[in-house]
Amino acid sequence: MKTVVYTATRNLYRNMAVCALSALMNGGIDEVILLTEDDYFPYDLGDKVKVVNVSGQKFFATDSVNYGCEWTYMVMMKCAL
Repeated sequence: MKTVVYTATRNLYRNMAVCALSALMNGGIDEVILLTEDDYFPYDLGDKVKVVNVSGQKFFATDSVNYGCEWTYMVMMKCAL
């Protein structure tokens, strides 16, 4: 099974939706996962596209030297992948 994962902030959701559908239609991809920063994703892209809200994720323990860094969730998700 081939899976593609995209991350984007809310001002790029429209572009992310186009990329996801293009990957499914033209890239031989079986599933697309979209990592978003909202509970609401304004596009219905079908069953092969899963939308996951990552805004509530904790990346560092409170005693970590990186705790409290001013990085966006999308930057952190790129590092995690």
